[in-house]
Amino acid sequence: MSRPTWVAGASACPSFSGFSAVDAYPIRSPLVVADFLGAQLAPGRSFAEIGTRNGDVMSCVSHFTPRVTAIEMDPGYCAQLRQRGFGVACSMFEDLADADFPVADVYYWWPSDAGGQNEVWLWLIARALRKRRREATVYIGFDGHWSADMKVLPPLARKYNATVERLFFDEGGRVAGKAQMVTGGRETPFEASLAKPFYDRPGHWGVFLLARFSIDDAFWARMDRRPFHHPAVDGHTRRGEFFHPDTIAARRQKLAADLARLPDWGLPGIRFDPAVHGRGGAGGRGGGRGRRRGKGRGRG
Repeated sequence: MSRPTWVAGASACPSFSGFSAVDAYPIRSPLVVADFLGAQLAPGRSFAEIGTRNGDVMSCVSHFTPRVTAIEMDPGYCAQLRQRGFGVACSMFEDLADADFPVADVYYWWPSDAGGQNEVWLWLIARALRKRRREATVYIGFDGHWSADMKVLPPLARKYNATVERLFFDEGGRVAGKAQMVTGGRETPFEASLAKPFYDRPGHWGVFLLARFSIDDAFWARMDRRPFHHPAVDGHTRRGEFFHPDTIAARRQKLAADLARLPDWGLPGIRFDPAVHGRGGAGGRGGGRGRRRGKGRGRG
């Protein structure tokens, strides 16, 4: 063995032809995440990343399988991803209709709000796949340096019977260094160090954990036993049920029955046609809901 046992192994990503990382950890996931995910992707299997930012992880994973796609809310990053040749659904994840969810064999995300996004996204994906009777594997990233991540991991893993993998990585780091990321509204190179940690990261190294969730019959049964309520989840339920063809047909029949019980006023030229008046609509949702940037995308 040429590598000393006390040294973390390097990612294979930089060795791939044409690969070049745009971001650095912890703005993106450690590159060893892509090595791990790639090993789970046999030829022909598909991969989707939620909140991929500039697409560094997805770019590396594409060397294991060409079937990769992203869900990204930021139009600027969407443009970058398309320039790199990747398919992307440019939308807040919570706003995607069930019919528009990219169907994949493996999903991955590392969100900016572990407590507010992980379980919501897990439910949205599980429900969309359930309607298609498709199974999949979801991996969620948790940073050992970040207390907000670690607070969420144990209860979420217990609730949904997840397993956890530990990935050791070292992408550099010094005793002293600058910890500045934004200057004049534009991103600039930064360095996390022991002297100047960047959001509790004392360097570009650490232990990154991946929680593995199997989306299958057992997971769906667990959803039925322990319902989860959240405005994004409940909103998808109401929207999906309201516009479901069976629900539309039921509303038509009820409206026709109600009108049939009304008195006959003998108004000339007035006729109820359930094919017209009982049609379900697909109008806009209105402008009452504000959008919070950063809440609908992960760090990639």
